[in-house]
Amino acid sequence: MRRKGMITILALVLLMAGWCGVGWAKDMVRAEVTEPDAIVTPNGLANGTIHVVYTVNALAFTTGFFNSFDLNLDIAARSGNPETAYPLTLNLTQKQSGDASLELTPATPSFGVNGPGAVGSTGVTVTIPSGAPDDDETTLTGVLQLEASPGSGNNAHLDTITTIVVKVILLHPTACLKVVDFITDQDFTRMLATATASAPIEVKVKNGNIQNTNPPQLSDNILIANNCSDAQTFDLQIALDSRFETSPAGNPGNAVFTYQTTGIYEEPTTSLGSFGTGTPQGQQLCLGNVTVPAGQTFLATVHMRIGSNVTTALPEDGTFDFLAAVLETASSSCSSGTYLWLAGPNPAPVQLPFMVTVQGNSK
Repeated sequence: MRRKGMITILALVLLMAGWCGVGWAKDMVRAEVTEPDAIVTPNGLANGTIHVVYTVNALAFTTGFFNSFDLNLDIAARSGNPETAYPLTLNLTQKQSGDASLELTPATPSFGVNGPGAVGSTGVTVTIPSGAPDDDETTLTGVLQLEASPGSGNNAHLDTITTIVVKVILLHPTACLKVVDFITDQDFTRMLATATASAPIEVKVKNGNIQNTNPPQLSDNILIANNCSDAQTFDLQIALDSRFETSPAGNPGNAVFTYQTTGIYEEPTTSLGSFGTGTPQGQQLCLGNVTVPAGQTFLATVHMRIGSNVTTALPEDGTFDFLAAVLETASSSCSSGTYLWLAGPNPAPVQLPFMVTVQGNSK
């Protein structure tokens, strides 16, 4: 049974006539790979080396059965001396091709042959070994060699120069859900921080305690554009800096709103005009089972303010840190803890710098 939706196959047949240097005396084995998803060149029986190349779009190989293809064998008659000695046995033998070799298992590993003509067909199973590396562009290789017996050195006098080389290449997928975390004032009139640029906000301190910020009300915003070919469903976990709280906090008011619109928006924006009316989400910082159709953009906004903390609680590096993570959906929202590989960057960070202004102390 084939694995679907994750392989692209390219099969190339390279002709190598007369490769063994013995001349045109012996009969010759020819081979053909039949693979419904493949492009085979040339499309017919050939002697030489057959390359079957698979590409896997994933972050890692899956151990075990990968795919299978059909191998058809034929013997072409040629006149000369010495003549091929029949009957003989034609064997399919796997050759070692490295520590991470593919396992190639022919259903029929040998064929009895009585003369020129069709020999037969066999399915060949391709298996991914355990412990295969998962670096981008990792290539696993397996080699099947046709060999004739009896005797060593091909005493059957049959040209068996056909070799089947199978490669499986791991290509890490490109994120098609584009994620941007950015910060504005609550009214979306002023951009405060993005992944690439920001201006410090003012933190007002009096008697060693934080009073508020300027601007006093902020909005942490997560923009997710779906460039994928189909709809995507995910959980969105929003992590505010530990010094901040939703506004309002601790009451039934709505601090979180979500929006969705047609079109791809991948840049931070201070305009909500194209997003229309938002949907209130209370004070949830975990938004579960969010579905975004292909070609649409999702936006979540979190109204927030700094809490009343002593100044020693302010970060020493002069920045507040916010984070948004796109997670695989789970039976309980945001509980999978697994980052969705289709999203990038994931998690998406944003830093908000600040400067401290000390107010007059009361006596």
